[in-house]
Amino acid sequence: CTDQPTLPNSICVKCGDGIVQTPEQCDDGNLQSFDGCSMTCMQETSFGYICDGASPSVCRSVCGDGIRTPTEECDDGNKVSGDGCTANCRIEKKFSCMGKQYNTSACIASPRCGDDVVQAQEECDDGNEVNGDGCSTLCRIEMGWKCSRVSTSSACIPICGDGRRMHREECDDGNSINNDGCTNHCLVEAGFRCTGPIGASSVCQARTCGDGVKSMGEQCDDANSNSGDGCSPTCMTEPGWTCIGDC
Repeated sequence: CTDQPTLPNSICVKCGDGIVQTPEQCDDGNLQSFDGCSMTCMQETSFGYICDGASPSVCRSVCGDGIRTPTEECDDGNKVSGDGCTANCRIEKKFSCMGKQYNTSACIASPRCGDDVVQAQEECDDGNEVNGDGCSTLCRIEMGWKCSRVSTSSACIPICGDGRRMHREECDDGNSINNDGCTNHCLVEAGFRCTGPIGASSVCQARTCGDGVKSMGEQCDDANSNSGDGCSPTCMTEPGWTCIGDC
């Protein structure tokens, strides 16, 4: 009780009863410290908390003040995401944060496959965790590809001429010879068509009249060698007909 000589009665204040009264800064209904309101009903701002003026007090940690509380995974002193600690004080993917409780966190990028930095144990790292682009999810160079180092990361391109057609190649017939349907840059040459699944060797053939694809020197190609259907056996438009597209 606080005696007030000018008042007829005494004023009694009980910390921990959930009622905020002078000289209390807070009262959260308990006598536990380090939860925002101390056992003497003082706000624990030096431990990263702030309390509202309600009864009982509701205290919360202040994310971004540089004081990591037990409810925060990190607190690097700002509310900027992308630096390892989010605006909600959560550790971001591909980062690790260090620092004792009630101190400022220090966050650094964690070396890992897919972080766009080639580490000693990696053959490549192209900044993603996707297979089929030359660098696998385990940061190993995939079959049919070659990867070169660009700064700290990798740039991967298919090996043209190895007989394995990759997604970026129109064809790959297992050689680097031009004029056989597939160029030495793995592009289909004019007048040819190349077939074959991804990962296998391409088979390239010269386009012919009747194959259903209008090539250079053909006016039409309706995939047959019949006369009287608008496109002649020599792939010329027949009199009285108009051909649209391949036919």
